[in-house]
Amino acid sequence: MHLILCPLKQELLYFVQALESQAWSFEKKQIQGKWYWQNPDIIVALGGHGKLSFQKKTEYWLSEFPEVDGVIAIGSAGSLSPRLAVGDVLGVTDIIEHQAQLADVEDEESYFFKTHLDETSSVPQNAFSDFQFIKGRITSGDEDITSQERAEQIRQQTGALSVCWESSGGALGCQPTSTPYLEFRGITDLSGCEAHNEFIKNLPRAMKNCARVVEKILK
Repeated sequence: MHLILCPLKQELLYFVQALESQAWSFEKKQIQGKWYWQNPDIIVALGGHGKLSFQKKTEYWLSEFPEVDGVIAIGSAGSLSPRLAVGDVLGVTDIIEHQAQLADVEDEESYFFKTHLDETSSVPQNAFSDFQFIKGRITSGDEDITSQERAEQIRQQTGALSVCWESSGGALGCQPTSTPYLEFRGITDLSGCEAHNEFIKNLPRAMKNCARVVEKILK
């Protein structure tokens, strides 16, 4: 069984809806006032916005469901590279926390993380005809990227293809239990001045494509 965590409620609802449209069925349950969706193969729950919230929620859900085989983070992200267009899905191979890196933190292990994508996913990058599935690096930090200048600065600094808030938190949340961690991000925007409007417009499509990737991996 896999635990799937979405940072935002909107992401979670669109993702579950997309899976249900692909003939997945769920039972909606509640524990300690927190809702989650479950079937024999997966549990889908809310991870929370931002690094610290996502880390703490990852640890919480793993304590409630210690039997899970791995955590999969599913969410939206902004593109930092011309290789990734709106609607594409990034299969995260490694994560760098750009704010910690910029602060010259000496311990690289505190801001650089490898996922288990290459060990667990055999989905080829040309698996889908209507969007790209690309494997590569993501960078995370507690900031919205809404200018091309800032996006280019982060891309040059990190070599990442995409940017979001929570990735490093998910990886950190899995460390205490040595739980395998995967992450897939649907591209909603190009990390420019229209990022917020593009996010709202493109989120359903991004989560639908993430659901198709997850279905290929788990079935």
